[in-house]
Amino acid sequence: MNLTLAEITAMTARNPAAREAVRKQLAPKATPAQPIADASRSAVSICLPWPPSVNDLWFTTKNRKRVCTPEYKSYKTSAAYVAQSVGVRPFHGPVDVTLHLHFPKAHGGHHSDTDSRAKAILDAMNGVLWRDDSQVRDLHNIRHDESEKPRVVVCVTPNVERRTA
Repeated sequence: MNLTLAEITAMTARNPAAREAVRKQLAPKATPAQPIADASRSAVSICLPWPPSVNDLWFTTKNRKRVCTPEYKSYKTSAAYVAQSVGVRPFHGPVDVTLHLHFPKAHGGHHSDTDSRAKAILDAMNGVLWRDDSQVRDLHNIRHDESEKPRVVVCVTPNVERRTA
């Protein structure tokens, strides 16, 4: 089942039956976190919808106030719903994050860079995969080009510092 961000948002907004169908469809794509201490907790991998670019996250009102765009609000809601629907719990300590960005096929030769997508993903997972994105100690963005199904696979592991004696 290939769902776009708009389809996920529309289905989950007012239809509990559709929301459950989406949850069941997406559930096998994630590894639920274990409710134990972060140091012994296993890694979590979850597939999220394709995020908006950093250029599409905010706009300035006539009063010169910065406001989230509707697209950004919708993405944050949809991404958080997908993650929560598979039962992930936030990490409480420092984490390492790898983002596998499966870019859509280029339109008119325009290519985006990987860091323009990371902010939306990290912010959307606040309170879901971690308490706050300030916990991210190591961030890797891996680009996969020309995907038929644009998406992001987020892999989170506890950052356990190894001390030498």
